[in-house]
Amino acid sequence: GEQIITLKVNQKNADVKQVIEMDTILWATTILTSKAISDANFFKKTSLYQEALRNDNEWLAVKPLTEEKCDSLYKESECNVIITIDRLAFDMQHAVVNAVNDIVVGPDGAFVYIKCRGLLSSSVYLKNRKSRLTAFNIQDSININSHIQGDSVKIFQDIPNIVVTELGNILAKKLAFCFVPDWVSTERTIYTSSNSQMLKADKYFEKKEWENARKLWEELFYREERNSDIIQARMAINIGTAYEMEDNLIMSVYWVQKAINIYGNVEKVENEKQNADQYLKDLNSRLQNNKILDLQYNE
Repeated sequence: GEQIITLKVNQKNADVKQVIEMDTILWATTILTSKAISDANFFKKTSLYQEALRNDNEWLAVKPLTEEKCDSLYKESECNVIITIDRLAFDMQHAVVNAVNDIVVGPDGAFVYIKCRGLLSSSVYLKNRKSRLTAFNIQDSININSHIQGDSVKIFQDIPNIVVTELGNILAKKLAFCFVPDWVSTERTIYTSSNSQMLKADKYFEKKEWENARKLWEELFYREERNSDIIQARMAINIGTAYEMEDNLIMSVYWVQKAINIYGNVEKVENEKQNADQYLKDLNSRLQNNKILDLQYNE
């Protein structure tokens, strides 16, 4: 619904009022949450339900979905997980003044003081589970204390909607990352040489043909078994990286650990040893995070 806020001047209500369209802000927050979850590419499919699940006026209450309603949504949307935004509430203290400490701003600007706190309540439901999996709150705030150019009345009318919308966006992103991994881009080292087989493997890797590249590196790994520890170690790192790109973290850990073991027989490559150790730590961290996510969705 609509929320009306009133401007106070010298502790008295002024004639200026501003409507905040809470339904619009709630819907925008819901859309952004869905998009952020979808963009993470963690779930096979993410759908946004186009209708409100409640039509009561108890906006401060968090009411779980009934088992019947959940079953209906599972069938209609062909989904296994339901995420709901049960409540979105804001507490805003807002002041626009033309003078501070005897300093007059003038007709072309005003001092704006805003402290806005937001609360988003969410619930999660899993198919084949009678009660909701979990319910929780997310909170954040925005504080503004600055001089802004423009007519003070217009500033009063424009700023609240802008602030509440932005805070809704912040809460939406925080909510999305409760359900999907917070992907962070990183770099991996691939060892190469002028060897024709290595150059061929490089081309496969650049084309994201991970398996083809890996098979060539495996051939080189076993070919150098009695010749060169350093080449073997480097090929093991390459193989581990290819497995990681295929999302086979178990095999990636296996090959990176194999590389570390071989590096133990090699001198004067301390930087490569350190890189391999760090790579193994990164992979084990990814494995642990995946286990936590699997437990979260009962997998």
